[in-house]
Amino acid sequence: MSKVRVLTNLLCGSCLALLLLPREAQAAGRLQIGMPDALPLGAEQALELDSGTRSWNGRGTVTISGYLDSAGQVPALIVGGQALESDGETEITLEFKRGEAKLPVLGEAVGSYALELETNGRNGAVSLEVVSALEWAQSLAPDRMTVTVPKSDTAFAVRTAVAEQIEKEIAPSGFTAAGGKVRVTGNERQGFTVTLTGEGKTVVLPTQVKVYRQNATGQALLAEQLEAILTGDFSFSAAEEITAESIAEQAAAMVGDEKTEVSVRWSEEEYCWYIGLHRQGQELEAPLYLNSRVDLSFDSPALLDQCGIRLATSDDVYVAGGVLNTVGMAGNGYDAVVFPIWNYGRDFCIQAQVHIIGAVSDSRWCGLAFGARSAGGSGTASKYAFWQMGLRRDPTASNGVECARMLPGGAWSTQCAAPLGASMEEGQVYTLTILYQDGRIFQYVDGTLVLRADVADRATADGRVAFTFDGATAELLSLRVTDELPDLPTAESLTQNGYDTQVYEAKTGLVMSPTVVTEGDELSAAGTAEGERRPATLVKEVYPDLTVVDRGTHISVRNYVDRLDKRVLAGFRIEDLSTAAAFAQYASVNGIVDVNIFSSQLQVLQTACAGRPGIRAILDCSGMVLPDPVEATSLAGRAGARVVVLDLDDAQPETVRAIQARGVAVWVRAGSGTEVYTAILSGADGLVTGDWEGAMDAIESFPVGQRVLSRSTVITAHRGLHEDAPENTERAAALAAEAGADAIECDVHLSADGVVMVNHDSTTGALMNQDVFLSAATQLQLQSLTFRNKALAGERMPTLAQLFQAVGDSDTIFLVEIKSEDPALIPALVRTVYACGMEDRVVFLSYSGEQLSRVRGQMPEAAVGYLAACTQSGADIAANLKAMAEQLDPLCAFYSCPQEAQTTALTRAARHRGILIHPWTVDEYELFEQKYYDGYHGITTDRADYASYYLTGVEALQTEITFQAGEEGGGSLQVVQQARCGAETVNASCFLQISGDAVVEMDENGRLFSRTPGTAVVLLGSTATLPATQVPYRMYSAPVTLFCTE
Repeated sequence: MSKVRVLTNLLCGSCLALLLLPREAQAAGRLQIGMPDALPLGAEQALELDSGTRSWNGRGTVTISGYLDSAGQVPALIVGGQALESDGETEITLEFKRGEAKLPVLGEAVGSYALELETNGRNGAVSLEVVSALEWAQSLAPDRMTVTVPKSDTAFAVRTAVAEQIEKEIAPSGFTAAGGKVRVTGNERQGFTVTLTGEGKTVVLPTQVKVYRQNATGQALLAEQLEAILTGDFSFSAAEEITAESIAEQAAAMVGDEKTEVSVRWSEEEYCWYIGLHRQGQELEAPLYLNSRVDLSFDSPALLDQCGIRLATSDDVYVAGGVLNTVGMAGNGYDAVVFPIWNYGRDFCIQAQVHIIGAVSDSRWCGLAFGARSAGGSGTASKYAFWQMGLRRDPTASNGVECARMLPGGAWSTQCAAPLGASMEEGQVYTLTILYQDGRIFQYVDGTLVLRADVADRATADGRVAFTFDGATAELLSLRVTDELPDLPTAESLTQNGYDTQVYEAKTGLVMSPTVVTEGDELSAAGTAEGERRPATLVKEVYPDLTVVDRGTHISVRNYVDRLDKRVLAGFRIEDLSTAAAFAQYASVNGIVDVNIFSSQLQVLQTACAGRPGIRAILDCSGMVLPDPVEATSLAGRAGARVVVLDLDDAQPETVRAIQARGVAVWVRAGSGTEVYTAILSGADGLVTGDWEGAMDAIESFPVGQRVLSRSTVITAHRGLHEDAPENTERAAALAAEAGADAIECDVHLSADGVVMVNHDSTTGALMNQDVFLSAATQLQLQSLTFRNKALAGERMPTLAQLFQAVGDSDTIFLVEIKSEDPALIPALVRTVYACGMEDRVVFLSYSGEQLSRVRGQMPEAAVGYLAACTQSGADIAANLKAMAEQLDPLCAFYSCPQEAQTTALTRAARHRGILIHPWTVDEYELFEQKYYDGYHGITTDRADYASYYLTGVEALQTEITFQAGEEGGGSLQVVQQARCGAETVNASCFLQISGDAVVEMDENGRLFSRTPGTAVVLLGSTATLPATQVPYRMYSAPVTLFCTE
């Protein structure tokens, strides 16, 4: 009889196959037995029995014997559905038809076995040998093979083609179906290596591969064109733009072949698009997962032909064993597999199962990404921009799980990070979920919400889905993308620590809009807190008996705080020392935190707050007559306050900017109507008003979706501008000032002869021709050294006094970082500042709280900033607010923190407390602009020149303008458009009407007019676009009154 080959799948987890060796047909009169070439372990196959009696139909008995070995052991076989009897003889009943029947056999262990069969007086024998699926796969693999690929195929694509063909050759073994893996490495020039991994073993096949390249024709050409589509970037600004016609149009452009016709159809049943290619009688159709629902399968190496691939030289990725496999050999920045799955203008959920097998270090990771778009390069050197959920090999690290963005320029922007509570166990599989909803990212591990982040530019969420890794060997077991959003928690669970508030955030186009503070004993605390819209802070006067008046009734301070129910921050006005002292004791005993104390008396604030965490001082200067309102900065320092309240008349934009640049927040007292708009557009960080609803109306009148900057971010030049000059030098400082930097950061140490020197490190080796300790050398010795790079003749390490002189009389602020822990540095530093007359232009920074305390003790008017991270971007806001209060409040410091230690949400929450956040060091252009358009109070950067020509303000040439009503009346109104490096007079390019009976319009030529007579109050604006990210923004002038006459 001829051999019968039976192909079946192994049961899950099987690792062996049973090979039944073929025999020649039995002699006449004997039982003839047809046997398959192979029988996988755990999968039944049949022996075909032929008794030779064609008239025999019905049930018959088959007796099995001769199977006991020399020790009398029964073989590990299941025959006819039952185990063999231990006495050496087993009877099986079969159904015969025309003398033929099938006898099922299943092998359970490796070994060689013999069986003798008898039925209807006829006998036969078989010899069986059990071998593993891996060995069987080896026997099926060819020694030599030829693979034909298109000429344009990359080396990676060729390896994939070889793997695909090997898998087809060994498929009968069931090796890959059981989870065995085929990996191909090498190339055409050096040869290929084919590796089989399974059953705890790795085997290298001796297969030699010959590759033929030819021009793609017919189906091969269509397949090549399909790959161009599936690895390409579509462009849609909204989900509604996605139609069969628009897809076909863009796909045809990707194909670039007029002879190929592209068709697109939607399958409601599969909930995805199908794209068809038609060329000269050839057709090819494939699913197109664009705003679709997909459970991606990893059952063929050919999947990678449809993916964008980025790989470092030593890293690899391949599909085998039903999973996507990554091989990470070193930390290389990132590798990526970008799948043919797109999301555009929709909310979606991505869910994947991930197993990290190993990594080159515990800090290495794999990630789930979305919004992936090409950013240059080609082949495995391609670059992408994307959002990512990263999981580290050590998930318990502070950044064990990260939400980060890879920017188009190739830099990471970490949005937030958090640890998992338990270490990774061997074989552990994590379910990673990304939920993108209404411009927010929610990241889950095994169903638990870990991180949340805002997507400021929603267009960045559009693009492909990807799997990324860096130095990690991992498996992606499953991937699902859908618009059916799961019922997962999205609300952040706040730590119950007294800072777990729910302050209302205005719905507005204003970026980092001013916090709203209202005062009034007539206001009900509970009633104010109950409103959906509400002020951030309600301030009430504290009486000597430590009560406040709440709608005519005296209640205790504690009762007042409780009535606000953490929905509104409690504010207290205290103007006498005895009440201040009593309040401080009361707050300590009753655990009152996260409150603001308002006073015009410096000593009152010192006494009431006493540097206690969570009791914040607000210096009210609105009733003071100050020769120069910027003097409020030094008064705030003496009072232990980080916020000053100015009267509207004092809150000129240049004054507000000057105070903010000195590390102090500015809240402005305003009435209603145009006063509120004037206060907002002065750049105020907060509004103090008796009409909080009017203030909120004004804030929310700026349309959501328009990015409006009401103040200018403080730009600090980190060590000066040192692209073309040595860092921390006079020339670097001068270049920074010329580029319009608001502040210059520098680092100081004390020389052996007591001079304050400017250098980043405690030694000179990083920059100079010799390596010496600054503390061990005199000024003369240090200034005899020369810079190795970027220096001009005679350039030297400056003293702090010399650095001050480099910028002359400009208003540039110096942020002096105290590098040394030496207490002796502080008196010398303070003497230098006073001697140079720079006490009103210096802010001190340090990682050391002790050094900042020493500075504040000797120079109490100075503002200080704390540099070390006391927050975690992945921690909840309440936990971070408490951490900031404990570290910053005793120092009266603003927060100059590493960029990865904060989030936009934390910065928003902090502004209601008067805490300014200045991330450092932000050098990547796109990331810099992201921080800028997110409205951060300050940015420390090596590239202050990025912001030289960003808008910093808009000023109307006239506050009142009269023109004739009607379309022919009106005209283009001019404004002064201000930037750090100059100003120019231009026509207003936009406007916002805030009141009036005349309805103002702008025509296509930028002319303002009203069709009817009347009066209107408008804000005149200028629009601009950030150059790196192409994000548009606008700034407005103070209110302008238009009189539209008959």
